[in-house]
Amino acid sequence: MMSYWERVGERPIKRGMLIMDLDFVGNCRDELVRMNWKKRGRPYRIAESYVRFLAVIRYLFSLGYRQLEGLTRSLGRIFPTLPVIDYSWIRRRIVLLGEDFVGYSPRSVDGPVVIVLDSTGVKVCRSGSWLERRYSRRRGYLKMHFAIDARTGEIVYFERTTDRVHDSEAARRMVDRSMKAGNVIKVIGDGAYDSIRLIRHLERRGIEPIIRPRRNARTDRGPPSRRSAARMIRDYGYRAWSRIVGYGGRRMAETAISRLKALSGEHLLSRKPRWMDSEMTIKAFIYNMLLRAVTT
Repeated sequence: MMSYWERVGERPIKRGMLIMDLDFVGNCRDELVRMNWKKRGRPYRIAESYVRFLAVIRYLFSLGYRQLEGLTRSLGRIFPTLPVIDYSWIRRRIVLLGEDFVGYSPRSVDGPVVIVLDSTGVKVCRSGSWLERRYSRRRGYLKMHFAIDARTGEIVYFERTTDRVHDSEAARRMVDRSMKAGNVIKVIGDGAYDSIRLIRHLERRGIEPIIRPRRNARTDRGPPSRRSAARMIRDYGYRAWSRIVGYGGRRMAETAISRLKALSGEHLLSRKPRWMDSEMTIKAFIYNMLLRAVTT
């Protein structure tokens, strides 16, 4: 039985083992046979497991496609069964790999689940703030909205919007899509989600909203859950209300977003909107994959 600190030290080791997992090398030929079975047109030359491996390397280490081509050359010398892939084909297969999952939940949850809503801004193409100073123009950020499993910290669903879309506007779509991945029973959100339309939407679906109301929230009108929360905060204080309803679980979303940015950076490498969705989908899958590896 390992101690706590031994388990903490084992986590990055497991992540490194998972990132550089080369088990797909021995199965590439059989996988290609299955992929090309009854396929019309040009046959596949690259196994999907190999594409997933290259996608993990690209987004974790921010490598360009030409650098990935060089990596395939080196791997081809070590493992003759692996083909050398042109950078343009690597780009095409990685983009298609993400597009296959766009619109679906990156995580399917078994049983009741409590989700935490939060959002963060991401830069595009690693643009620096010097552009704003040099050309006196505002460069907009993209906004990523996340629904996080409050128990495991895994990403249940995400959505990309512009920086002008308010959190509460995207929250209803987030909740509806998250319910397809699991039985959502509670939704936790900060004051940015204090919207009467959102709270009523949750109550109609039988979901308990745990959303911090504004300081001037009315206690005599509005949704019942919002009136109750405003009354409890007024009578007992914010800290007591937070402990009673479990509002502290909101920290899981902040932790998850911080981990995701530490793994894959605070920027998107893609330029076109559909490629951004594809990239973010792959990053979400990588994050969930690595998180499961250190919790099992």
